[in-house]
Amino acid sequence: MPPSIVREALSVFDHLNQKHKIFNLGVFKTELTAQLLRVLMQALLSHTHAMLEDEMHRLLYALAMSDMEGFFYSFLPTLVAPQLTASWTPDTDRGTFTRHARDFLDNVRAAGQSGS
Repeated sequence: MPPSIVREALSVFDHLNQKHKIFNLGVFKTELTAQLLRVLMQALLSHTHAMLEDEMHRLLYALAMSDMEGFFYSFLPTLVAPQLTASWTPDTDRGTFTRHARDFLDNVRAAGQSGS
């Protein structure tokens, strides 16, 4: 997919969440969050759109913040082996979250385990 389309999609999700808190809506959480998280994590793991990684991390953080416990204890274990998730703690400030997310993604790449 062209980077311009990806950038626009990331921007739309970010804008809708800022204005309407869509990531907190029950239907969004049950129907879309896991799929969107999986797409973001796969794109970040593969460096598919490396120039958009800051925007992807911002969206990843916003999604995780809508259900931090679910993100760390339900979603991440479906993506990689549990021992790889142990070092990423549920930090609530964006800077620390993003730094740990980048470290986590590097560890997953180094382990050669880029998802299911």
